[in-house]
Amino acid sequence: MLARPVTDIPAAQGGALVEEMRIVAAGTGGGTAVDLAQLGVPVTAEGLVRSGIAQTSATVLPIRPNGERPAPHCSGAYPALQLHDRQRQIIENAGHLHIGGPERFQDHHVITEAATLARRVGAGVSVDLLAGNPLEWAPQIQALLPFVDVFCPNDDQICLLYGVDDAAAAAQSSHQDGAGVDVASAGPEGAIVVDDRGTRSTI
Repeated sequence: MLARPVTDIPAAQGGALVEEMRIVAAGTGGGTAVDLAQLGVPVTAEGLVRSGIAQTSATVLPIRPNGERPAPHCSGAYPALQLHDRQRQIIENAGHLHIGGPERFQDHHVITEAATLARRVGAGVSVDLLAGNPLEWAPQIQALLPFVDVFCPNDDQICLLYGVDDAAAAAQSSHQDGAGVDVASAGPEGAIVVDDRGTRSTI
C-alpha cells in the first residue's frame, strides 16, 4: 500500500488526507518482478504468497514529500522460503535471479545456495536489501557478494552494512568484497555506482 504525500502519522486515532493511495506489487521482490514483466521479460516470483498459516508479505509505504519511504513491513511467509525441486528448476532455467531482502530469511544458507546454483548455470544474480538496519546480517550479506553481479542497496543500508558514514566508500568496499556492480540509491541525489571502471554518481 502506497500513500503520498505523508508528512506525519496522526496521533492516537487521528486521521489525515493524502493525495494518492495505491495497492501495488512493490518492494525488493515484487517491484522488480513487475518492472521486468512490463519490459517483456518472463518472470517467476517465489515467496510472495501465503504459506500454511503465514500471511502474504506486505509493506505500508507512507511516502514523504521529499521521496523518503519509511517502511512498516510484515515479513509473512517470505522468510521461511526453502529451495525445493521446483525452485531449483526455476533457477536452472532462468537467465537471471533477483534476490530481494536476503536479510529477512530465517536460513541464510538458502540464499547462498540459490545464488551459487544461478552462477553455476550461467544466470546473472542481483540483490536488493529490505531492512533499514541489516547490521546483524552483515557477515552473511558480505559472504553472498562474490556471487552477486548487481548489488543495489540504498545509501543508508550500505553505510550500516559497513559501519561507515560515506556511502561511496561503503559501495567501494562491497565491490571489493566481490559484487560486480554496486548501485546505491541516494534518494533525490540519484545513485552511486561502483564497478571496475571506478566510482561515479548518476541522477
